[in-house]
Amino acid sequence: MKKTKTSEWIKVPKKEVMLHRKSYKAKVGRPFKSVEDKGVRISLILDPKVLKKFKDKSKKNGIPYQTLINSLLKDAA
Repeated sequence: MKKTKTSEWIKVPKKEVMLHRKSYKAKVGRPFKSVEDKGVRISLILDPKVLKKFKDKSKKNGIPYQTLINSLLKDAA
């Protein structure tokens, strides 16, 4: 249903509604990742000084600190 200027409701064709929904959904959210691309959630205890250094370095490089830690771990593995 769609409201008109005269405060009356009119029925909107289902096809029009579906077209609107599809165009909206196509623009919202992150792209889907495959199972291989997804990370695994873990808990890790780090020394506060080490974490601060990672956060400072990541801010300087303009990347999230978790991404920085992950890339360094990939290089070391």
